[in-house]
Amino acid sequence: MAEIDERFRFRDDAEVRINDAGVVEITIIVFSYRFDTLTPGVVEAIRRLAVGTTSEDELAEAVTSLDGDLGVLGWKKTLIRFIQMGLIIRSLWSHGAEAIEMIPDAFPMMSDSIDVHPNTVVSLSRFALLHLVDGALELQTPRSGWRIRLLNPELAVFVARLSEPRSLDEQVAGSLGRGGFDAEELAVFTAILARAGMLAAHVDADSPSAESTDPALRFWSFHDLLFHERSRVGRTRRPFGGTYPFVGTDVAPPPFERETSGGAIELPAPTAAMIDQRASVFFDVLDARRSIRDFDDDNPVTLGEISEVLWRAARVRGIEPNPYGDIIDRPYPSGGGMHELDIYVAVRLVDGLAPGLYRFDAIANTLVPVAEESANYWNWFHMVPAWPEPQTQPQALLILSARFGRVMWKYESMAYALVLKDAGVLLQTLCLTTEALGLGGCALGAGDSEGFARVAGLNPYSETSVGEFALGRPSRPSTGTSEGKG
Repeated sequence: MAEIDERFRFRDDAEVRINDAGVVEITIIVFSYRFDTLTPGVVEAIRRLAVGTTSEDELAEAVTSLDGDLGVLGWKKTLIRFIQMGLIIRSLWSHGAEAIEMIPDAFPMMSDSIDVHPNTVVSLSRFALLHLVDGALELQTPRSGWRIRLLNPELAVFVARLSEPRSLDEQVAGSLGRGGFDAEELAVFTAILARAGMLAAHVDADSPSAESTDPALRFWSFHDLLFHERSRVGRTRRPFGGTYPFVGTDVAPPPFERETSGGAIELPAPTAAMIDQRASVFFDVLDARRSIRDFDDDNPVTLGEISEVLWRAARVRGIEPNPYGDIIDRPYPSGGGMHELDIYVAVRLVDGLAPGLYRFDAIANTLVPVAEESANYWNWFHMVPAWPEPQTQPQALLILSARFGRVMWKYESMAYALVLKDAGVLLQTLCLTTEALGLGGCALGAGDSEGFARVAGLNPYSETSVGEFALGRPSRPSTGTSEGKG
């Protein structure tokens, strides 16, 4: 007889505050949530979740004691909302022992879930990763914001069995008796994996999985998608960026200067005689380039200036038809001439252009409207990423978006790395172009790929953002020695 017990607690990095009026504030990293219309029973349940792991029955009893029987309905809606927001760790207990934990990495939660029934043929996703984390095995996939922590080692054997496509009933029947789990418990565990995006569905046991034939996903290799999702914000929100993880340890920052053992060859100093006037102008721009993060909103950048930046840096100069993918000529180089990058312009304050998202058509030299301003647009804009200067905001963001199939149709193993190299080349081209035009620009370290795809209406596995560049009118002229070096 199954003895399944599901328990809940707030995620470990959540800070929960409840004041005397019953107002609840939950903070995770830099995100804060405020709830001020909760019933006394719901507040008590939240208080218990903040203290430690609590069972569903215990939470329901706490709510009922203060709100009555009908209060449980409201509490269940609140709990579901918290789970969808990515605030709750869920654990499954069997026969008094914790078997698994579902740990959220994203908020709001997102995963490529599938529904399973007894006859559904399933297998482990080809993107799934099982590895050791803090002494326990964790199952992850870049297609999910969940991590599944396996606290009973017998479940790892069951996961290995899922590598072969079988119906849910067959998967369960083949693992009965291992680890003391019965059929109902294994079915629940399999359903959890399916909801968390760890499994793939098949038409039958002899057919490839749906994710293997998906027009967008079939281009992605395991390591490329893992690298993409874990190096961008959106699908997950783990500790990210300049967190200084080795502060307080015995690991010192690696020095920039290197020791030499002698024998170095001194290079001649650059001389004016070695360059002509054209080269001199270029080197002046190169030396003057600085990252500008402070913009003059009383004198915003204009549509004409944005047009100049886009045309100078990223226009299409020519197309050479090729049966293996057209070869594109643009002002900056790209691996194999694939030029998979498009530029989108996200506008906050531009003279002559309404706020919203536009795609730069590099062939026709036009801006194609993609999305008007909205609450969703502004929420995404201000998290691209969180701007480090609180007193100012970019007047426009140039979003570098990759059409992954352009590269992945040709290259293996190096495909996503090549996309990032191309993005770096384009970012430097934008840096020099904006400097030459007297504008302010700054390449950004990260961005929200999932948020961008939602705003732009894109399938993020086919196309989404891989780089961002802030643009605007400098609040003061660059002197070539500003503190915004980088």
